[in-house]
Amino acid sequence: MATGNGDDVNTEGGGFAEFRAHYGTITGTTPTCDLEVHASTDGGTVYRKIGTMPQVVGTDDNKAVALMVYIPKPGSGQTVTKVRYRAVIAGTSPSFAFTIEGRGVPGLAPYALDDDLSEGFAFPGADVA
Repeated sequence: MATGNGDDVNTEGGGFAEFRAHYGTITGTTPTCDLEVHASTDGGTVYRKIGTMPQVVGTDDNKAVALMVYIPKPGSGQTVTKVRYRAVIAGTSPSFAFTIEGRGVPGLAPYALDDDLSEGFAFPGADVA
């Protein structure tokens, strides 16, 4: 089983966000991929799972899945909530090509632009094998 974390993304927290994963080619024998969204309100020391996308398997080439999550507000003394994805991949020689992105949901998430944060957030594309 291969497991990997995406890069941390700083968010203002305290609102809802939608995450979308877009899968490309999937190879291997009985490959499975579980994508989780994790958040840290303490500056990145402890991460907690805040949502899990539907599992993707070998027959799901070129599939997109989505998930709505609540991103908690930053903890005491913190200015951001860190968010990242975690990919848990299993099977024999599994390989998944995917990208994942997240966006605040207008009306359900605080909308703000400032010098340190940008509108929404996106995780860079990932090839996890």
